Amino acid sequence: SLGYAVWMGDWRGNAHSTHRLYGFWCRGFDDSTLDDLARDDLDLMLRFIIARHGGKKPFYVGHSMGCAVLLRASTHDTVTADLVKGAVLLSPALALKRPANPVLRFVMCACPPFVFSFALPACALLQCILPDKLLARLGEAAMRHLGFSVHPIGNDARAAAIFKLVPSGNLSRRIFGAFFEGCRDDRTLPFEPTRLRWPFVAYVGALDPVVHAGRTERALIQAPGCQGVHVLEASHVDFVWPESATSRLVAEGCVR
Repeated sequence: SLGYAVWMGDWRGNAHSTHRLYGFWCRGFDDSTLDDLARDDLDLMLRFIIARHGGKKPFYVGHSMGCAVLLRASTHDTVTADLVKGAVLLSPALALKRPANPVLRFVMCACPPFVFSFALPACALLQCILPDKLLARLGEAAMRHLGFSVHPIGNDARAAAIFKLVPSGNLSRRIFGAFFEGCRDDRTLPFEPTRLRWPFVAYVGALDPVVHAGRTERALIQAPGCQGVHVLEASHVDFVWPESATSRLVAEGCVR
C-alpha cells in the first residue's frame, strides 16, 4: 500500500526446495557454509532484484541468520555487500553467547550434529500436517521454553505462517556447527565492518538467549554506515513473530 515492491528471498536447503543438488534432502546442501550463502545465494538474489528494478538497489531487512549472511558477505572480495541501499538488522546472529537456558545449552553443547539430520525433517513434516492453530501454540510453547520469545504471538494464522519458515531447513550441518560453536565459545562471527558503508540500523533483544547485545553493539558501531544499535526488552524472535512486532519497531523509529 506504500508503493514498495517486496521481495522475500530464501537460501538453499529450505523444505520447499527441490533442487537436485541443494534441496532440503540433498548432500550438496548439507555441506554448504555461511560463506556459500553470502558469496553465491545472496549475490544472485540481489542482482536479480536489481535487474528487475532498472538498477535500483534494494533495502535489506534481515533477521538472525539473514543478517549473518549479509554481514559475512563483507568478508569476500565480491561486491555483494555493496548491492544494497541500506539495511535493518533484527537480532543479528553476529556476537553469539553461551545460553543460560539449561535445555538450550544442552542442545547446543551436548547433542551430536547427526541428531539434527533427523530433527529438521521431523519439524518440516509437522509443519506440513499440523493445523495452524495447533502449530502456532506448539511453536509458541517451544520458543518460550527455550527463551527465544517473551511477547505473546497474537494471531495464530500469522504466527503459524512465520513458524513454518524457521526450522524447516536452511541450516546445514556445517552452518549449524558454526552457530553452535559460536555460542559455546562466546564468539563473534567474522565480518568486515569497514565495508558496511550504506546506512543501517540494528535491533537486539536484551533477553536474547544466544545474541550478546553489548558485543553486537560494539562490533557494529565500527561500521561507517551504522545509524544506531537499539537494545529492546525482547528476545530473539520477538522482532518478527508476535503480531505486535511491526508496531513496536515503528514506535522505535525503524521506518526512518
